[in-house]
Amino acid sequence: MVPATENNLGMNIQAPERVYKDFFEYAPQPGFILDHRNLLTEINRSARDLFGFSENEVLNTPWLKLVEAEEIHPATLWQDLQDKGQVQLQLQGIKKDGQRFLGNFSFTRVEDQEQVLVFCTIIPVVVSTLGGESDPSSGDLTENTWGNNPSQDKLTIQMLTRIYDNLSEVIFMFDVQGKGVYRFESVNSSFLKVTGLKKEQVVGQLVEDVIPEPSLTLVRSKYALAIRSGETIWWEEITPYPTGVKTGLVKVTPLYNEQRVCTKLLGSVTDITGIREAEKQLEISNERYALAAKATNDALYDWNITTDVMHWGEGFEKLFGFTQAEIKPNLAFWDSLLHPEDKAAVRESLANCLKDGTQNQWEMEYRLRRANGSYAYVVEQGFILRDVNKKATRMVGALKDLTARKEHEAERELLITHLTQRNTDLEQFSFITSHNLRAPVSNLLGLIDLLDSESAGKPQNRFVLDQIKESTHQLNHIVNDLSDILVLKSNLEVETQQVSIRETFQEVTQTIQHQLTKVAATVQTDFSGGEKICFSPDYLRSILLNLLSNSIKFRSPSRPLQVTLKTELTETGLNLYFTDNGQGIDLKRYGHKIFLYQRFQAKQDNKGIGLFMIQEQLKAMGGNISVQSEVDQGTTFILHFKAPVAT
Repeated sequence: MVPATENNLGMNIQAPERVYKDFFEYAPQPGFILDHRNLLTEINRSARDLFGFSENEVLNTPWLKLVEAEEIHPATLWQDLQDKGQVQLQLQGIKKDGQRFLGNFSFTRVEDQEQVLVFCTIIPVVVSTLGGESDPSSGDLTENTWGNNPSQDKLTIQMLTRIYDNLSEVIFMFDVQGKGVYRFESVNSSFLKVTGLKKEQVVGQLVEDVIPEPSLTLVRSKYALAIRSGETIWWEEITPYPTGVKTGLVKVTPLYNEQRVCTKLLGSVTDITGIREAEKQLEISNERYALAAKATNDALYDWNITTDVMHWGEGFEKLFGFTQAEIKPNLAFWDSLLHPEDKAAVRESLANCLKDGTQNQWEMEYRLRRANGSYAYVVEQGFILRDVNKKATRMVGALKDLTARKEHEAERELLITHLTQRNTDLEQFSFITSHNLRAPVSNLLGLIDLLDSESAGKPQNRFVLDQIKESTHQLNHIVNDLSDILVLKSNLEVETQQVSIRETFQEVTQTIQHQLTKVAATVQTDFSGGEKICFSPDYLRSILLNLLSNSIKFRSPSRPLQVTLKTELTETGLNLYFTDNGQGIDLKRYGHKIFLYQRFQAKQDNKGIGLFMIQEQLKAMGGNISVQSEVDQGTTFILHFKAPVAT
């Protein structure tokens, strides 16, 4: 790495400004700056390494190329920043090679008199190493455009200075002036706020003048280790300051010049004093935990992973029937109760979660043996505590008995199985009805055709014979209808193709042209809204024929029949409005059974299947049908054909 100096930057930048530039460029945490146009104006080395882009590939390009754009709305982000100043989002990052990663993106609004910028830092949710291996010779500031535009450089420095000073994390920079000689070159406001020190007490001072023993010996050894290894070093440190004793998670990153000599140490501290105090309070809460364990039906536990000591609450005895004498205070006891079929999966899941330093919660359903030998279905939810090295040290959680729910689910599955079988039986019955009855009905029709009602003798015999004929023909219609319905219901994969409503309707009108002429019907069409759909040609032909036949059948005796077809394109498909000026339908009386296999008008040739078949054919293709009608005014059927509509 090459430090930002007058020689390699090509301009005279004061030392503090160089610090801010170094801080941003070499910060271990990935970060970038974007302007009001949502374009990237700066991106540091860690961010370039994370995403895999070079500086030239991303500068002055939309920053949204780095994330899943669907997860964020820029206008909303800017408004939130205007209102709050800082916004935290969890987004999917996109690397140059297309790989995705989950990251916590922190956006901070920075404003001066000239413009508004947004500074973003990124913490990947899953990180394999804390610092990663760095090459002291990699990176070259001479490759960027720094120094080509002094006014822009000044503005950038102003932005970086403001960002640096307003970060909530403690930031500091050491000037390495020789072996073991570390002088504070810069600190941000958070450093002064947390420690209670004044700036003049820190900046320009040697480390031994600021940090007392025994912390001094520790930090010196860590600084030396960072310089030797060329890596970011982490450790936990407890130091007394005017504001009190502080516990911090410290990290330092060495910066090198062209001669591979470390000239700077960039450091940050995360104040974890509150966390450590909370851990102490956790010890005090053990008594409360014991009381809570008595009050719940769940089996609470507290497992010290380091010592393998597991304490179970009284709920474990209640749920599983074990006495305190039978319960062993270790993980092996719990493991021995796992169902043999679940044991391998549970072990693997728990081990992976404990190993992954980014995970602090574990949940799984499995079966656990009771004291009486039966098994209970349980769901376990555990919370994992880790040390500063992300190693799991403790796990607390609870087991909830799901047996009753599982039994209910099993009953539901059994009911579904029975209903499925019942539907199968009904389909078989329909098959028997429509097929096995066809032969005797056909025979009966043939025999009746051979009879002559005039030769039946007595008038009452002729009447009986006529009734037998009518009933036989009705039975034949029913069998045919059942057969048609069975074919429709059984045909789950209907072949579709691009079909024209206009052309299909022309075919239908030609088929029954003599009927239309006979009733002096007029037909008008308007397919300007669209005429081509992806549909079954046979179904469309059947639907239009049934509708047109119904219009003829139920025309008004007081006026000539008029039929109108019109199409309309919608967001979800295509609507076809089929309108006639016929007798109309009393929807209040018959609206609930228009599309059922029922007759609702007393016409001798009305079988009640036409509209039922239309609805079933449309449903099979993902469409639907509705109706608007008034008595003696006419009827409009609205057929909806779902997208995609053919073009």
